[in-house]
Amino acid sequence: MSTKFQGSKNYVATQDLMLAVNAAATLQRPLLVKGEPGTGKTMLAEEVAQALGMPLLQWHIKSTTKAQQGLYEYDAVSRLRDSQLGGAENGDNVKDIRNYILRGVIETQATRNLMVNVNQVNINMAFTLTGANGKLISQTSASNASYAGADTSGMALTLINESADEVVATLYSDYCRRAGTQ
Repeated sequence: MSTKFQGSKNYVATQDLMLAVNAAATLQRPLLVKGEPGTGKTMLAEEVAQALGMPLLQWHIKSTTKAQQGLYEYDAVSRLRDSQLGGAENGDNVKDIRNYILRGVIETQATRNLMVNVNQVNINMAFTLTGANGKLISQTSASNASYAGADTSGMALTLINESADEVVATLYSDYCRRAGTQ
């Protein structure tokens, strides 16, 4: 097991990348690796974790995920439900807030020098509707983000399909309003 990342037979790293990874490991600071889907970010995390003898934690997130959820969440709904149900057992549970703190994936699996790999696809779409004369009729956009997993293209297509009806409705509504048929 090496104390420095030098690439591997499965991952050829540039000198700059090795320097960044080793600096982050030495300083015990996070390293944000950004790039298009399929460029090797996940493979880099796997190879660095293996080379440095670190556990690798995969955290699957979606557009509504908040960073805090990796550490903990307070379950107020369950606490309220338990308080309304009454009973001696529930009463004791309700008094202790620790019963309603849900530990997140980082908190439950974290160890020193943990490698965390977060996969996410960001979809941003801009749409413009112009008349035959080139005059702007409407503009709208849709954006979303969700965990990609291994099927990045499939997830992107799903997100586009989910947003398509709203985008088309906005463009059509503006078109009708401008045409005076609404």
